[in-house]
Amino acid sequence: MLERTISREVTMGEELNYRHLSSSEREVLGRLLGASFPGCEALRGQLVSVQARYADENGGIWLRVDPLTKPADVIRRIPVEAEYDDGDGIRVHLLLHVLNGYMNELEVFREDSGPVLESADPNRLYIITHLPIG
Repeated sequence: MLERTISREVTMGEELNYRHLSSSEREVLGRLLGASFPGCEALRGQLVSVQARYADENGGIWLRVDPLTKPADVIRRIPVEAEYDDGDGIRVHLLLHVLNGYMNELEVFREDSGPVLESADPNRLYIITHLPIG
């Protein structure tokens, strides 16, 4: 999970405002984009201008990228994802959504739909990429 404490720190209306990425959000996205997959270079270029806003208490964030940056030619809406085991051993998933060539969301959820207990450590993430078939 990213900044779980954000749900406690966000004031009324702030969850609708886009902001710069936190250091932990930037590290996690950097780790995801460190993998090799179709469109990864363009997505890395988008990381420079990406902004985030609160999506949910599990650390999910909506992403907004400068529309003048190069769109990524990805083959799937979710070109890369990551997994790690939460504090109680339940698997947590982080999915990077790309819409029309631009980063759109970092979705965070547990396999049992419960609340995420531990923040994502970029060094503990198991990265999964989706490569073309054939």
